Amino acid sequence: MGAIGKDGGGGGTLWQKARSSLTQTSLSVREEIMRIRGWKLAYGVGHFLNDVCATVWFSYTLLFFQRVLCFPSSLAGIVVLTGQVADGVSTVFVGLMADKDLQWAICRYGKRKLWHLLGTVCVIVTFPFIFNKCVGCDDAPKDVQLYYFVAFVIIFQFGWAAVQISHLSLIPSLTKNQRERTELNALRYGFTVTANILVYTVAWVVLGTAATADADGGDPAADAANGTAVGNSTSGDGGVGPSDAPQFRLIVLSTMAVGIVTTVVFHIFTKEPASTPPPPPAVQRSSTCPVPAGAAPGARPEPATVGEWLKRTEFWMLSVIYMSVRLYVNLSMTYITLYLHDYLHAPKTSVAVFPLIMYIGGFFGSLGIKLLNHQLGRRISLGIGALLGIVSCLGIFFGEGEVYSSYLVYGVAVLLGMGGSIMLVTTLAATSDIIGTSVKGAFVYGALSFCDKLSNGAVVEIIQNIMSCTAENEKECGELYKYVLVVMCGGTSVVVLLIILFYRSTKLWHPREEDPLFSHSEPPSSAEPDERSPLLGGGGGDDTATSSSYSSTEPSSASSESGPSTVDC
Repeated sequence: MGAIGKDGGGGGTLWQKARSSLTQTSLSVREEIMRIRGWKLAYGVGHFLNDVCATVWFSYTLLFFQRVLCFPSSLAGIVVLTGQVADGVSTVFVGLMADKDLQWAICRYGKRKLWHLLGTVCVIVTFPFIFNKCVGCDDAPKDVQLYYFVAFVIIFQFGWAAVQISHLSLIPSLTKNQRERTELNALRYGFTVTANILVYTVAWVVLGTAATADADGGDPAADAANGTAVGNSTSGDGGVGPSDAPQFRLIVLSTMAVGIVTTVVFHIFTKEPASTPPPPPAVQRSSTCPVPAGAAPGARPEPATVGEWLKRTEFWMLSVIYMSVRLYVNLSMTYITLYLHDYLHAPKTSVAVFPLIMYIGGFFGSLGIKLLNHQLGRRISLGIGALLGIVSCLGIFFGEGEVYSSYLVYGVAVLLGMGGSIMLVTTLAATSDIIGTSVKGAFVYGALSFCDKLSNGAVVEIIQNIMSCTAENEKECGELYKYVLVVMCGGTSVVVLLIILFYRSTKLWHPREEDPLFSHSEPPSSAEPDERSPLLGGGGGDDTATSSSYSSTEPSSASSESGPSTVDC
């Protein structure tokens, strides 16, 4: 009996050990899952400060300079054009420099995170001065004040570009899994929409408080004397005017404070992987580029130089799509407030409420993007976004009357936001797919953003010079802003839809099906754990993950002896 009891006790001990081991394993797996989620969230908020500033920049720059600072529309257009050109040039510069491996001790922090930090500092010290009256020169002529604001705009746009490119180019380095890249892009855009919602909510509260104060004891005639139109709002509050300068300053400072906190979270919890080691001999480039054994004839390696990228048709098609999508998103943000103010004569708070509804629609659109891309693919998902954009622009074109102004316009706002969010996230995800693990990933993002910035700046400047908008011709300017939204946003959606219909190359929509060399970026289902290894490991684990993913494309020793198959570069 004693022996049996002893055996039973031993069995109990084994059971306790097994249960303890299982519990510890479960806890470790749970902690690992939470750590991965936290890592992704930390990456997602890394662009939050940029998103806050971009929302204010595109939504309120023209409104602020034309209605608060009383700049002529042509000078306000120069401010935007200068900012976009500076952003475009800075984007290419940062895109080229962020790809370089510098041997400074500080670069152990991460070459892309270092650019992110530099850009953040530039944004913080300059952006508040753009949405404020000219310090020490408020009484100077407008063309003199222009130089003051342009100086801050140039430095701000350099910082903004540094943050944008460094943050985007981290995605291919952080994970090699296509679904995870889509998830990171969706998280990134989800926080972009969150930033927009924050800005518009704060603007709604601040401008609403100011409108209430104006109704109680304000002097609308003073604003009219300063050159500001008084809106014919049913609610009785006036339009945006010079007296609203403190409100815009408060909006900028309060929202930037949140962005600074999220940037600190990003830098603490996001670890940039070490640079990818050179590919093994089986994929080294030479005058005749070797490819892995068993690769399909005509397969091409990932571009390693700028020249190789420029020779690829899919790069140029992607550039057109990216530029069109960005024009849609940015012009809708820029001119929707002027459309509301000058055409619909909406109350002051509408310049916050309408964009807020538009971005709520965009947020709900971003929630289903991962499933949409997985089930239908990039091409069809992008087409759905383009169709939503076209329908919303048709709504603006045919929208007239009290019913439209009071109710239907908000439905248009939802469609406008959903179309933009679906197109933008899908385009960014397709960009990550095409780049793969190319060492020139930052250059590609830089080149795409360069086209985007220059086209946006040029279009805004042309529009601003079509008509000199003042309080006297507010009705005519309202008509102009309506057709800007219809023609430009609707036109860019049509361009995207045409490319989807007539350019069906899998090199753009399904790069890994076309090019076997992308197989190291997307391992087969049996190697699913290896896909997540960059997330499960720290910096050191990344090297292991990279080498293991390359090993799947290396030929066996027997095939190496006979020499790898080659294709012409």
